[in-house]
Amino acid sequence: MVREALVESMARRDPGGLGRLARAMESAVSRPAHAGLGPPAQVTFVSERTLGPWLGYLFQPEGPGCWLALGWQPAAEAAAMRDSVRQDLGSELGAGRIGAVPGPWERFEATVLSVEYRPGSLPSDHNLVNDLHAMVMLHDLLLG
Repeated sequence: MVREALVESMARRDPGGLGRLARAMESAVSRPAHAGLGPPAQVTFVSERTLGPWLGYLFQPEGPGCWLALGWQPAAEAAAMRDSVRQDLGSELGAGRIGAVPGPWERFEATVLSVEYRPGSLPSDHNLVNDLHAMVMLHDLLLG
């Protein structure tokens, strides 16, 4: 279910598709999610906290593809948090993070860790759900 919703969101990027992805995320991890058209188009876990970690799918401003991203707010503190997570969990985790994206896309700049998905090479639904659960566990770790 997550895989199908993600594929649709990558292809269409409309409110309906993003809403279906948000509902699939909610179903997979039992947490409320929010869909937004961006920039960038995104589906993120809803949080009443104004500071700290956030989690969601972020879509590239141009072209297909997206990332399942764990980020930090405010964005200015993301680099320090990224270094802290890599020190605690291993430097190899930094390889998948989103690079600099030109333009006012603060969500990209605020990314701590991410998993990139491209059309035609998505893993099975089982692996997508595993990735989502892993990111949720990291999110919870950073909340503590």
